[in-house]
Amino acid sequence: MIGIVIYGSFSQSFRVRDHATALFDRYHDVRSAMTRMTREISSAYISAHHHAQDPTTATCFKGERDNLTLVTMAHLRLVRDSKESDQAEVSYFLKKSETLDGRSVTNLMRREDTTPDDNVEKGGRIEVLAEDVRELRFEYWEPEEEIGDDAWTNEWEVGSCKASEPPSADDKTTLPMRVRITLVVRSVDRKKDLKFVTQAPIMLQQLVDF
Repeated sequence: MIGIVIYGSFSQSFRVRDHATALFDRYHDVRSAMTRMTREISSAYISAHHHAQDPTTATCFKGERDNLTLVTMAHLRLVRDSKESDQAEVSYFLKKSETLDGRSVTNLMRREDTTPDDNVEKGGRIEVLAEDVRELRFEYWEPEEEIGDDAWTNEWEVGSCKASEPPSADDKTTLPMRVRITLVVRSVDRKKDLKFVTQAPIMLQQLVDF
């Protein structure tokens, strides 16, 4: 009887420890994803330069409610002498996949192309940034609107994502002052949702002419 009681106590302690570890890992993964998105969005830029006769590169900021594509100066070169700079094409979007136990989940994906080219929305490498996501929402601050929640808009597009298509004169000419990111994920026990919200202020709001 004493052995059973001791075993039960240790078993419960191990379950609590494993749950706490899994919960810590879950928070760490989501916060890392939010930090990475914030850093890259804050360093977004748009180049006003467009060579009509030799369109080799494009820059754009194409934001919608649940996906965002941009060109950023936040890329970190990790391999010595690699043909990379601090510029990169980055996209965030949701994609459904299947887990090892057969569950269907939605993951937050990140696409990065470290060699900006004539199409910002194509190429590069895709990786999972956060797993089992319930909701991803991007909101863009419109400074010309009244202060308050009405100043947040669900869409923002600047520049041209294809070098062969120059920006229209009717398009926006500046980046938003900041982007609000809302990420809702399932908890470890999948009984409730965890909500994370942050904002990314954009440093270079005006078009860069180079």
